[in-house]
Amino acid sequence: YQRRVHGEADPFAEGTFREAYLISEVGVPGMMVAKGHKEGDGSACYAEVEMQACCQVLAKAYNSHSPPREVQFLDCYVILRHESAPQNMRIMIIEPYLNGVFRKYNGNNGWVSVDDRNTPQAFLLSWGFDGGRHPRCR
Repeated sequence: YQRRVHGEADPFAEGTFREAYLISEVGVPGMMVAKGHKEGDGSACYAEVEMQACCQVLAKAYNSHSPPREVQFLDCYVILRHESAPQNMRIMIIEPYLNGVFRKYNGNNGWVSVDDRNTPQAFLLSWGFDGGRHPRCR
């Protein structure tokens, strides 16, 4: 189905591979984040949403063991933008906007924060739980 959204022209945040834009859906309260890839056609967004859903299932199993801090993943989905949008931003990931300060505790290149946070790494290393079918990168 079609949704009508309005967003900022400039990203409010960016990483190595993606840019993040604040958007709102017409008639729906609250802000959302639209994440688009800096390069390519955006088709990787489908795999990222699938990975997020898999991680939600694995997080539920992980949390059932009462870790010191639970792991959560946001619901997200893919939107297809109008063809007038730049090629790399026609397919984007949408998720709820969370206000606050967020820190990274590990990265795609093997970097791990020096902060004493075991939960992010314990979840990362729990990929054997599903027989190694879905390794997680962060």
